[in-house]
Amino acid sequence: MRAATEIIDGMKKMKSENVEVVLVNCDRCGNIIPVPIPKKVVLNSELPVVPISYVHKNKEHKDQHCITVHIDHDFDIRRQRISDVIIS
Repeated sequence: MRAATEIIDGMKKMKSENVEVVLVNCDRCGNIIPVPIPKKVVLNSELPVVPISYVHKNKEHKDQHCITVHIDHDFDIRRQRISDVIIS
């Protein structure tokens, strides 16, 4: 598991006027992942809960996988799913 300071530093680097950062607990790699969410994608969506997918790897840069989070308009995570990434 990553240190809290490392997670907070990651969040600070990603967050901006146009980006909200949510923390996602990845069951696949056992880490807390800061996920950058473009604000306009969520706020301009007609869907009440917006699916956003984020591809990441574990610390050893192996096991690339994807977390799909369903974000409401308050940027709260309503549900999440993990899937494998296949690139052709």
